[in-house]
Parts: sequence; structure tokens; C-alpha cells
Amino acid sequence: MLAEPVANTFRTSAVDIARRLRMQPGAQEFPSPEIELFMFANFLSADECARLIDIMEGGWRPSTIADDLGIANFRTSETSHMDATNPHVAAFEDKIIMLTGLDPILGEPLQGQRYNVGQEFKAHTDYFEPNGADFQRLCAKTGQRTWTLMIYLNEPEAGGVTYFTKLGMGVTPVTGTLLAWNNQTRLGRPNGSTIHHGMPVEKGSKYILTKWFREKPWPWRDEIAERLAAGRRFDGSPSSRIAADAAAAAMAKGAAPARVDTKAGPVRNATAAARARPAAPPPRITTGAAAAQPSAETALRRRDWTFAVQQALADLANPARDVPRLEKVDAASFLQHFYSASRPVILRGEMEDWPALKLWTPAYLKAKVGPVPVEYQGGRSGNAGYELQKDKHKNKLAFDDFIDLITLNPGNDAYLTANNSEANGNAFAALADDVRPISNFLRGSFGMPWIGPMGTFTPLHFDLTNNLVAQVVGSKWIVLLPPSETRLLYNERHVFSAVHDVMDEDILEKFPLARDAVTYELELEAGELLFIPIGWWHQVTALDFSFTFTFTDFHWKNDFGTTFPRD
Repeated sequence: MLAEPVANTFRTSAVDIARRLRMQPGAQEFPSPEIELFMFANFLSADECARLIDIMEGGWRPSTIADDLGIANFRTSETSHMDATNPHVAAFEDKIIMLTGLDPILGEPLQGQRYNVGQEFKAHTDYFEPNGADFQRLCAKTGQRTWTLMIYLNEPEAGGVTYFTKLGMGVTPVTGTLLAWNNQTRLGRPNGSTIHHGMPVEKGSKYILTKWFREKPWPWRDEIAERLAAGRRFDGSPSSRIAADAAAAAMAKGAAPARVDTKAGPVRNATAAARARPAAPPPRITTGAAAAQPSAETALRRRDWTFAVQQALADLANPARDVPRLEKVDAASFLQHFYSASRPVILRGEMEDWPALKLWTPAYLKAKVGPVPVEYQGGRSGNAGYELQKDKHKNKLAFDDFIDLITLNPGNDAYLTANNSEANGNAFAALADDVRPISNFLRGSFGMPWIGPMGTFTPLHFDLTNNLVAQVVGSKWIVLLPPSETRLLYNERHVFSAVHDVMDEDILEKFPLARDAVTYELELEAGELLFIPIGWWHQVTALDFSFTFTFTDFHWKNDFGTTFPRD
């Protein structure tokens, strides 16, 4: 017996809809963080498709576009507007609602399209351009388009591929196959990655049926709106609305949606229909120009899909995305729960016996080290690529003069970094008595110093070793991103990102994928250790005059960088 209707379950978020689609039997999701795109083979039988084509005939008119783009022959197909009260059309609408959980009142009327030889729809998006001339007229009352549901009703003899240009992926029409995609990003903005080209038909004709949904209710005729509000179908017959509500409620509790036959017309529930007929060959998906095997780009997308799944699972255990602060962690626990698990952690209590925590003021450091020459990075503020071009910024100065330089000039211009450690050799030997071994985790090296004023900034990157960061003087603001987010961070050169600062809105405008990246933000205070696992992206800002060490000489394997693929 079906559950009672659950209020407002149709007004679900895009995340709920995507999750629901993933749970449906036979769902195939395109593996990319750039788009939510699903495919369902055998959504309709050949007979059901032929019946819908027959309903279209006699109602053809030239297809239109929202804005005049000034491109000749931009859309040359023909359109047939479907009568929502026709029982066969209403039954198809009902199947879409059962599949997606979308509220039927938000849907535009179904449109049929026919493409004869040579006809096409050039690369376009289904959403309306916010700056377009007709945006207000088309979206003022009903809002922007959200989801597109498109089904192939036949197979042309040649051509007619739907090609997603930014994804480099084409879908060859196969009778009864449904495509569903979200025209918005996870932030609710129009998603430019949905741009697609209805390629010219080369032989025969192509018939498709398209259903778009909006952010707000569509202005249906009063009698249709009343039927939908009452939970009935467009034609007034009993609806599967209650069943869909029950499925949504079950999904909210973590259960799989119920497989319910609506028995409301000639078209049955999608799941039941798929079980009742032999499976058709799966639709042919090609990348680039009809590739015979997966391209390198496809292989990368599959890898990125794996990363996205890993992060989604990690979020189940740590939804707050915090880095734990722990006291006195023993070596075995650290190895099991953090080092081998590649999980960051802040460790307290390991440096409490360091005299440096109390002694290391700028004046003390000047007096202790004296005029020993040191190498540092200088002139950084005049070159946006200072991190990639480290060698160009190497400068020499007596250490006491260097301290004067950075205490008088806060900012990012001068910074003594780990990259200078080899040149500086034993320059800091006089400070050795002020530190203590961190023998629980490390073999006993002095560490690589980082000394700079308030405002030094290390742009977003990852390291080829596991790192232990010891904050001795001052504090630093650190943003961490797990390796799973590499797919969003425009990793163009070596271990660096084109997104130098993942918190900078101007930079995110240029690199929009990074907006969706998972971040862990923390302030590392004097006396704390931060474990940054290999491959974790991070950027660092000094909040005060700071002295920091990084260590890599762990008791456990840490030489992975030797096999890292070079540019």
C-alpha cells in the first residue's frame, strides 16, 4: 500500500534530483565534475516512440531561438508542440516525473523536433543567456531553465549526433534512449559546460522529444494547473504523484526509490517497462571524432570521477571538513590514522619543550645568528610568477640585515623559504640548541626554515612528499584541498595551479571550476605541528612575523617524488 503524499517533495534541489537519478536502475552518468548528465537506455519501447512520432505529425512549424545571434541557419529543425491532455503524451510526462521527482507544474509543455537531411541546431545551451535581449521576457515569471529531458524517438540512418562541445563527447541517437542533464551548476548558476550541438542529419530523419523544467511554475491553463495541483495527470486521469512522493520520502531516508507500476495508461513505469522487454544495444557514445577507443581526455574524466567519489565518501565521515587538533599522538596511531591514511592533522604538545617558542623574537634572532650571509627570495611582489621562477628571485644578504628588511617591510616581497635551504647550509647552526627532536615521527634533521614578515604568501600547490610543518613564531592561515580536487584546480604546470589563490574572487571568475573545490581552512599557531599529506593542495599566508620549519624525514617511506611524471 502506498504511503500518503509527502508535502513539497517535488520542490527538491538539484542535488536531490541528481541523487535520485543515480539511484535509478540502468542510469549511466557521464563522469565529469563539470556537468550532471545522465543517460537511460530503453526508457521507451520502439512502439511507444512510434506512437509519439505519429502524434507530432501535422503540427510542424520552423523551430525558433530565444535571441538573434546573427548566425545564419543557426537552427533549421522543425518543432511540434505536444498536446499535454493526450493520454499518450500525459503518460510520457508521468514517466519523467516518476524518474526525476521534479514537480510537473515546473515543466514546460513537451516539444517534438524533427531534423531532416542537412538540418541541425548549432552549438547552444538550453538555459537563457542572462544578458540576452529576451531574458526578462522569457524568465521574469518562470525563472531560468533547470533540467533538460530529451529522448530519441528513432535512429537516423546517418548523422544527427548530439555533441557536447566542451565535454568532447557525442551521443549517437538510439531509439528510446533518454538524456537528462542539469543546466545549472551546484551553485545555481547557468552551466556553460552544457553547450551542445545537434549535428546535421546526413541520411534519413531524426525525431526527438524534449521537456524543460523551470525554477518557478509554468503558466499552464487553469484547468491543467488545477489537475496538477490536485495530484492528477495532464489529461485528468489518476497520477503517480503519490507514488513519486513516497519514493522521494524513502530516498530521503536513504532507501532506494520504490519500483511502482502506475497502471495509469498505456505507458508503464520506466523500471517495469525496461524489465518487460529485451534490452536494446546501449547507445553509442563517442569522444572527439567518433573515437574507436577512449581518448586520453575520457581516461582523465574517469580518473576524476573516481576522485569525486572518494571525496563524497570522505565527506560522509567529516561533513564539517575540519582538521582535527590532537594532543600527544603516539607514533603508531599517527601512522595508522593519518600518515598511511593521507589525512591532515594538527598535533599539539610535541614542541612544548622548545626554548625557541619563548626566545625567538626578531631581536634575539639577529643577535644569535648575526651577519652570516643567507639566501632568500626577493623582489617577489613585482612578478606574479615568482613561485615558478624561484631562481630569478634568489638574493643574498647578511642575516641581521635580512631581519631588519622584513620587520620594516611587511608584505610578500622578501621571504626566506625552504627552496633556499641548500644554499644556507649551516647558517642557522647557532639556533640548534633552541629546538628539540620530534622523535615520535622524525629521524632528527634540523628542518627547512621559512622566515618572513606578515603578509608573505605561498600560492596554491601540492608537494611530492609528506610534510610536517612546525610553527615556531607567529601564526599562518592555511587553506588545504584534498587530491580529489585536482580536477577543479587547473593543474597546468608541475605541482602548481593556475588558481594561485583559491579564496580570491577575481581569480575564481577566470577559473570557475575552482569555486566548487572542497577546502579545509585553519590557523596554525606557534607551538603546533601540521601534517600535510603528499598530494594535498595548500596555500599559506603569514598573519605575523613568522619562523616556520618543514620536515620530510619521517620514519616511514617518503620518497614518492622520484616517480612523479614531469612536464
